[in-house]
Amino acid sequence: MEFERGEIVLIPFPAGDHTSLKTRPAAVVNAREFLDCEGRLLVAARTSNLAAHANDVSFTIPGWEAAGLLKPSAVTSWLACCTAAMVRHRIGRLPAGAMAAVDRCLSRALGLHAVANEEPLKAEAN
Repeated sequence: MEFERGEIVLIPFPAGDHTSLKTRPAAVVNAREFLDCEGRLLVAARTSNLAAHANDVSFTIPGWEAAGLLKPSAVTSWLACCTAAMVRHRIGRLPAGAMAAVDRCLSRALGLHAVANEEPLKAEAN
């Protein structure tokens, strides 16, 4: 199965304490290169607890109904890896332009804003 950045999928997502899984929507955030190299999806959890995620590292989804979600939602910076086989259902996709906002939130959460304009790393020759 092929997945694209910005798709919203239903997956078993690890609980905060990593002792259990809860099936919940998540947004696919990985680039194609990650899937090609690692064979996995990188997803960000979705939450309906907007009050707890009104911050600079979460993104409130405008048009959440059109994205296939049942409640007003935010994409959080809680990340997980999963295989395509773990996807239970394709729900929808983030609205146009939303992925850029999610990228900014993830960049802040991961401290990547400082290196965003650097050249990509190249393997050193032995």
